[in-house]
Parts: sequence; C-alpha cells; structure tokens
Amino acid sequence: MWIELLNIGALLVGFTYAISLFHLRNVFKQMPETKLNELVFTSVSVVVPFRDEEEHLQKILNSLRRQNYPQHLLELIFVDDHSTDASADLLERELHTSEIKTKLLKLEGSFGKRAALAKGFSEAEGELLVCTDADCVHHPMWLHTLASMYENHAPKMIAGPIAGVGLNNRIEQLQNLEVLGLMGTAAASIAKNKPVLCSGANSAISKKAYEKILPFRDLNPKLGDDMSLLSAFHKAYPGEVQFVNSRKALVRTRLKESLPDYWNQKARWAKQVKSIPSSFSLYLGALVALAILVSFSLIIFSFVDSSFLFIGLSCLALKLVPDYMMVKSVEKQFLGDVSSSKYFWPHAIWYNFLSYLLLLFSWMLKPRWKGRK
Repeated sequence: MWIELLNIGALLVGFTYAISLFHLRNVFKQMPETKLNELVFTSVSVVVPFRDEEEHLQKILNSLRRQNYPQHLLELIFVDDHSTDASADLLERELHTSEIKTKLLKLEGSFGKRAALAKGFSEAEGELLVCTDADCVHHPMWLHTLASMYENHAPKMIAGPIAGVGLNNRIEQLQNLEVLGLMGTAAASIAKNKPVLCSGANSAISKKAYEKILPFRDLNPKLGDDMSLLSAFHKAYPGEVQFVNSRKALVRTRLKESLPDYWNQKARWAKQVKSIPSSFSLYLGALVALAILVSFSLIIFSFVDSSFLFIGLSCLALKLVPDYMMVKSVEKQFLGDVSSSKYFWPHAIWYNFLSYLLLLFSWMLKPRWKGRK
C-alpha cells in the first residue's frame, strides 16, 4: 500500500512541476517586445563593482564605449573591492583616454559586492542606475533599450536577460542552459508581479526610488545583492518592477570554467533560497527540489525494487521536457536561434543528478567567492 501511495505522490509532484513550468513558459511567450525609442534623454550611471578582474576589464571598457548612447548622458563608475591584482592600475590608465565620464572608486572600511554597489550608487549622478559585472560584454543597444523602457513605462526597477559567453567546454554549455531557463522563469515571474529572481549582471533602478528605500547595505544580508534589490523594490513598489524583453538588452557573462567553481556557485545560490521573502519563490524552489529529489531517489531505489523505476523515469521526464521547452523559447527570443539547446539532452541527466547531490549535501558546504566565505 505504501508503495502505491509513494508512487502517486511522486507523480503528483512531477505533474505539478510540469504544469507550473508550462504556465510560466506561456506567460513568457506572451510578453510584449520592448519598444525602442528613436531618441533617449535619460542620464545613466553604469556601476561596475570589481575584484581582481584585470583579465576582463579591457573587454568591458570596450563594450561600454561601443554603446549607442549619448556620451553626455552617460557616466561609468568602477568600484574596486580591494583587488590584489593590477585591475585598479589598468583603470587608472584608461581614465586619461576615456571620452566618457568615468570614475574609479575604492572601498575603504568595508568589502563585498553589496558595499561596492552602495558606494557606486551614492556617487552616481545619473537618473537611472545600471548594474553590471566586470566580466560582461553588452549588446551595443543595451543602454538605449533600458532607457527606452524606463522612459516609456517609468518602472522603478528593470531586470534584463543574460546568457553565457564562450561556451568552450561542457561545464560552460551546461551553465548556459541553466541560465537561459532561469531567465525565462525570471521574466515570467516578473510579468506575473511575483518576481523570484534577477541578475546583477543586467539590472537598472531609478535613483530617486532607490533613495527612498532602506540603504542597500542594510537590506536582507542573507540574500545576494541582486535578490536584495529585487525583493526590496518589489516590496516598496509592487507592480513597478519590469523585465526588458528584447535581445538588444542582452548581456553576455563569463561562466565558470571548472566543475568545482560551478559547484561552489550553485552552493551559494542554494543557501540563499530559504531566505527569499516570497511565497511564490519558495513554492518554485521547493517544487524544483522535490522534482529532482523524487526522480532520482526513485531511480536509485529501483536497484532494490524494480517497481520504482518506471515512476522515477516518468517523474524525470515530467521535469526535463518542460525544462527543454522553456530553454528553447528563451533562446529563440534572446539569441535568435536554438543552437545552444542542442546541448540540453546530452547534459540533462547529469546536470539534474549534480543538482540532486547538491540538495543532499549543500548543508555540509561552505561556499566561497574569490577567497571569501
């Protein structure tokens, strides 16, 4: 009897996950395309926190200088989070050749990305504060697209799409699929006015709106900088967080090159989930975790009792098929093709098994970021 009840419960989890993700995919596909204005008039400050990014700073400088945006309305702010390499020296040299107003700030008495962003925000002169990471490259119309959305809809916060760059090995290919799936969920949840996540590599906030909420450094310390901002803005300005739905707003970010680095990143994310102050976020997080745990636990139990195998494989299929459909839709929208989704099926099983192991052992892990816990 208990086996039948277990199988029924497992299938219920699988079907609930599939229905939920197909619903989010449908919401995503119905989102209107963000329209670009011919001219933009908003002053913009791009804040780039960095730590030991000497290898990538020249690329982001070139990317930002190629932006199709009026130079007199643009300000670049780089905030050094106690780098130990020559990052600051490189930027110091570039300051003298830049035609765009550029500032180099250094953290003193504090550390971390959140403190770096807070310092950058406090020194920014632009009306729209745009956040990105030092290892990113951007579509030439990135800022123009963000400003167009800000001028047309007056959101207090804008979240934007990201994707990986390079994709030279299986770890990077796997991460890119994960990122695309998360972007679909992020966009759809924001469209539903139930935001669950955004990326600090591509987001923007109204400076006036930011100044009316708690200081950034005082927001939920258990969340990352991007999720802290998202939850604070959603709470203070419900319905005024929007997702920019345009491939011209796409930001490409560097992905982890090794399995240990990727595992460490996923462990950091996993430890933040339980601190997200949103019932919808917790629902989705719990549903993903249950779908993975149930599928692989039943498959493993089938080595003892073969009757579990069919249900376990069925539950896994109920997770993988909607995952694939979401990734394919997001890729088509933001990348214009479906070349990356061809990697989905070769990676699907071992990616989800890796997630299964992480769910089982994440409580034992102490993730680190650039030498810091």
